[in-house]
Amino acid sequence: MDYSFQKNEILKNIDLRLYNSAVSLKYILPDDYHDRAIDKQAISIEEDVYIVHKMIRLTKETGIKYAYTIIKQGERLFFATTVVLLDTKRGTYYYHDYTEEADKSFFEAFDRTTPTYNTVSDQWGKVRTVMIPQTSPGGIKYLACADYDIGYVKGLLQKNLLRSITTVFLFLFLSVLIILIYSKFRKRSEEELKESEEKYRTLFERESDAIFIYDPDTTNILDANAATSKMYGYSHDELIGMSCLKLSAEVKKSASAIEKVHKDGSLKVQYRFHCKKDGTVFPIDISVYAITLKGGKVMYAVSTDVTKRKRAEEALRASEKKYRHLFNNAPAGICEIDFEKVKFINVNEVMCKYSGYSEEEFLTMNPLDLLTEDSKNLFIERLEKLSTEKNMTRNLEYNIIKKNGQNICVILNSDFIYEKGKLIGARVVVHDITELKKQKKKK
Repeated sequence: MDYSFQKNEILKNIDLRLYNSAVSLKYILPDDYHDRAIDKQAISIEEDVYIVHKMIRLTKETGIKYAYTIIKQGERLFFATTVVLLDTKRGTYYYHDYTEEADKSFFEAFDRTTPTYNTVSDQWGKVRTVMIPQTSPGGIKYLACADYDIGYVKGLLQKNLLRSITTVFLFLFLSVLIILIYSKFRKRSEEELKESEEKYRTLFERESDAIFIYDPDTTNILDANAATSKMYGYSHDELIGMSCLKLSAEVKKSASAIEKVHKDGSLKVQYRFHCKKDGTVFPIDISVYAITLKGGKVMYAVSTDVTKRKRAEEALRASEKKYRHLFNNAPAGICEIDFEKVKFINVNEVMCKYSGYSEEEFLTMNPLDLLTEDSKNLFIERLEKLSTEKNMTRNLEYNIIKKNGQNICVILNSDFIYEKGKLIGARVVVHDITELKKQKKKK
């Protein structure tokens, strides 16, 4: 009997399960997880617990032993996957140094653009491992990994081999037995694979983002989830066989992006424009990954409609533009002060006119340097009270020293800014009342 074939068949099914499990980590872990993992405090215990529950559910549903990620920092490797313990409430392998324990295949996997499969033995036993190289939005290189316990495979094959060589009679008898066992095992593996595919199909269909798989050579769509039909307005049958370029409102850019994915293996793009069946153009974020499916290379694309986000950003820009216009065209002097750095961070043209200083000069000055000695002491005294009393100050008089040495009298109306109970800044409206005071004296 060809035991190498039997072993390869077993490993083929295991590898497919491992790959699907490792790919799922991209949707379980937050996009910026690995950028924040370098600072343990950046990930709260609550988020820790939430993620680990999702990972536990993944291992139970797929039957794998472990799912985890490994970060590469220089020439060192680190576990960066959370495992919550009852006593510490924090993961034991949370940014754990794995350099000395790691098999060399983990180091080599970072230099590849396709998944690496390997069988390794360590303190946790003999496992089949997949390592998929990824890069976080912040540029952190990491491997998405999954392990499957294959210790029983070797035992099964050795047991069958020993029985087959005892006697010719026993060989014939055991050959039949092995065929039966193998058939049963293969049937069970096929059933498990079918069940696994059904589970992933369910996840695929329930995903709120549009997901479609296409042929990199023809650009024809091979499969698409329900969200793709909903987002683009095409039925599932219409999508299958259609060129994915037909979904794009920027065909040349999309064609160039497909070539880049061909070369690099993955691509993430923000604010591309796609087109619905009815001609509506809308903004999307899209991520594309080269994967192996049924022995062939295909492209796995995830498209997110960001229309609401783009509108919100445009509204924010319009609001900021309006604020800047009001700020610069106000009939009074306006300035913003950072008390932690003790400096001006923003001034308008009227404030520059009052004082004689340019905007560039203002942004290098200590606010107290503008005040006369008496006004400076009065301002500090009032500021000390404000550190414990959160309120606004209205119509307070101060004397300001202009750049040319002349003194002017101003009224300040201030809104003070607090953060966690601490006074950190102020927005101040300034009115020059020098001439008004002179006129009152004459009367």
